[in-house]
Amino acid sequence: MYWTKDQNLLLIRKVLTVDPYSQPKGSKERAKLWKETVLNLSAVYEPRFSVSVRSVRDCVNLVLIKKHKRKVAEESKASGIAVDEPSEFDAAVEEICEKAEAAEREEKKPL
Repeated sequence: MYWTKDQNLLLIRKVLTVDPYSQPKGSKERAKLWKETVLNLSAVYEPRFSVSVRSVRDCVNLVLIKKHKRKVAEESKASGIAVDEPSEFDAAVEEICEKAEAAEREEKKPL
């Protein structure tokens, strides 16, 4: 599926609201939260969504988070360039990145 800017913004808002990263990776609870996100998106009439759990999860994890990390790395490498104030979208993706990384660190902690 091709995601428009409006769809991406709405997706990020829904992910922040539902917060699937609050549950352990691979757990039934996390799967339920991703499903809830899909149901919330499917209920929206404008912009219209026709998505699956996997497409939503992949869009967030494989596209938006990776793109954001790449952008941040490029900005930090570029010296002398003034970085613009982050947009609502950038701030939301940053928050999701932080939550995903915190969840990953929590899983890797020894018991």
